[in-house]
Amino acid sequence: MNKKMTALFLAILTIALLSACGNDDNNEQTQNNQGTNTEENVEANNDNEGSNNSAGKTGEDGQPIYQVGETGEIESKGYDFKYEATVNEYEITDDSDKYDMEDFYMADYDDAYIVISNVTIHNTSDENFTPSKHVPMHVSEAGNDAGEDVIYDYFPEFDENLEPGESITGDLITHAEITEMDNIDAYWLKFETITANETIWELPNTVE
Repeated sequence: MNKKMTALFLAILTIALLSACGNDDNNEQTQNNQGTNTEENVEANNDNEGSNNSAGKTGEDGQPIYQVGETGEIESKGYDFKYEATVNEYEITDDSDKYDMEDFYMADYDDAYIVISNVTIHNTSDENFTPSKHVPMHVSEAGNDAGEDVIYDYFPEFDENLEPGESITGDLITHAEITEMDNIDAYWLKFETITANETIWELPNTVE
């Protein structure tokens, strides 16, 4: 009888030990999975933050402020279509190699400059639009409202219908007056000017 009781006791003890080891393994696996899921969630959130706020900077009214080379997604305030814009490069000059300064009635003014912005516009909507008619654009000193009208004369495609999926690239030109007394850090090239959808590209002032 004692031998049977001893054998039974050992069997029960063995089962208890095996069960405890199994629970430890399960807990460790669960913790590992939770840790992995947490890391994956953090990485996913970081990726989403990067894609949703590529501009990084905003204006006083919360408008996105992009840098040269960045692409912004914009929705027309007046017509509800969507499009993308990219400022590829820009120049602030009073002696352009590409354009005749006399065309801007500024040849005799020492403080007269032009801002040349090379821009790509991509129609991401499902309808046509004409950029010069349907996309309000202006250039101002950084922080100012409204600004100077953009000159489309050297970007004829801007006056044509842009179909869904199409892109156009060309120069937009704006007058600027810069004197020795001015302390202008940057200019703003604005799409959907003075609307809730206003989107800005920062053009650092390169005039010394």
